[in-house]
Amino acid sequence: WEAEQDMVTWSEEMYRIFKMDPAHRAPNWAEHPALYHPEDFERLREATEEAISNGTPYELELRALRKDGETRVCLAQGFAEMGPNGRAVRLYGSLQDITERKQAEEALRASELQKNLILDATAEMVAYYDLDLRVIWANRAAAESVGKTPAELEGLHCYEIWDQRIDPCPGCPVLKARDTGVPQNTERQSPDGRYWFLRGYPILDDQGKSFALVEFGQDITDRKQAEERHVQLEEQMRQAQKLESIG
Repeated sequence: WEAEQDMVTWSEEMYRIFKMDPAHRAPNWAEHPALYHPEDFERLREATEEAISNGTPYELELRALRKDGETRVCLAQGFAEMGPNGRAVRLYGSLQDITERKQAEEALRASELQKNLILDATAEMVAYYDLDLRVIWANRAAAESVGKTPAELEGLHCYEIWDQRIDPCPGCPVLKARDTGVPQNTERQSPDGRYWFLRGYPILDDQGKSFALVEFGQDITDRKQAEERHVQLEEQMRQAQKLESIG
């Protein structure tokens, strides 16, 4: 943009972004408000004025408006060429159409939200670890089992969280899954007296090597206590039968 003459020169890609005919002259600066969403053009105007007045470069995400009504998300960058008198001679800018990338990011965020909603809805503990058994993320059930939020578990070792240990638990199914590349499971009792059915799964790359781990934990305390009561009743019945026999 030649500021004094208000003359703008565009590349072919600029015409493509706005779906304009390259045979026509590029819109001058006075015509630029029609090219962007009003809020975005105001930010562009402020950034441009700052670049012209003191040479500050800028980088902005802008919503570009095509004549057919379609909106494209673009990354705008610009800087001023300053003359010997300290005034801007011209402004150079670039515009990159990042609409597809932004759509992909939005789809990924929506997918992450759906995943989190599903994981938080299940009563089973789910935790995702790195190879050192540090929590990358965990669902609400896993966090609430120790009175914390999922964010508070991130970065901690699983054995620190659930067993108050400084090293992995003996027979850890997640550790075995990491080392063997095969899913593992076990039953164990935690320090607070609860019983758990734990399953560890390796996440494998294209070469079959583990790069992350997943653990599922199901609280089976009620079932184990019921089994113990059943065993106690059976033992009591056997003792009663012995006494009856002796009698």
